[in-house]
Amino acid sequence: MEKIALITDSASDISKEDTEKYNIKMLRFGIILDNKVYKDGVEITSKEVYERIKDTIISTSVPTLEEIRLLYEELKSEGYTHAIFIPISSGLSSIANTINLQSKEIKEINTYIFDSKSISMGEGVQVIECAKLIKQGKTFDEIVQMLPQIRSKVSLYFIVPTLDYLIRGGRIGRVTGKVGQTFNIKPVISVGDDGKYYTVSNTRGWEAATSKMMSIGDKLLDEHPSMVYIRHAANEKDATYLFDHFKTHPNTKSASLGEISALAGVHSGPGLIGTVFYRID
Repeated sequence: MEKIALITDSASDISKEDTEKYNIKMLRFGIILDNKVYKDGVEITSKEVYERIKDTIISTSVPTLEEIRLLYEELKSEGYTHAIFIPISSGLSSIANTINLQSKEIKEINTYIFDSKSISMGEGVQVIECAKLIKQGKTFDEIVQMLPQIRSKVSLYFIVPTLDYLIRGGRIGRVTGKVGQTFNIKPVISVGDDGKYYTVSNTRGWEAATSKMMSIGDKLLDEHPSMVYIRHAANEKDATYLFDHFKTHPNTKSASLGEISALAGVHSGPGLIGTVFYRID
């Protein structure tokens, strides 16, 4: 009889409540500060990252092979026969490849790695929807077949006050760079089919960027009922403004507000606001 484990990483921004409710296994990225590695969301918070990031070099690392091995030992001891791993986009991190290499060594557990091609709740909502399928008693093969459809219902957009941190982290993708910053260009950014960032729209100034992201969200909601997730990086004021706007739309089925992970905060810098829409057909 199948017993399916669900694994994700700390970039997914899934709440502690949902992690416990669905028994989601969490691999945590490392946040490297002052030559010490801290576990994302456990040993260091987003707030601590933002307090240091302007005057200290902070980097990140994928979970170690030992951490992954220990997770699989735990899964075996709990009787799991299958595992589904939904990570941050492979265009933004190498964690999917790391898991792939390690999982091949574990013959007792059949592992399927599904690229979320997203981040934050764009990744997290896919994990939660997968968890619901497991809870419903769907088979491993049935769930694997349904995951691409779940991913197709996700739309993610975000804006940042400065592109410096994305540029520094090498995650700029197809996004306006230094030249755009000279002219106060604030791009609305999303993740493409290749799993990398790209510019959806270029606007001049923060207010215009916020307004553009709002109009994009309104259009999506006009077309499809959706669950809405608003996430921010030490910018609760602007995030709450978006949250208050979208939660009143008649096609908003649910809305939540929260912070992004420390990992995402390292690469975005403070000030980010992002929106994720999960279409309900």
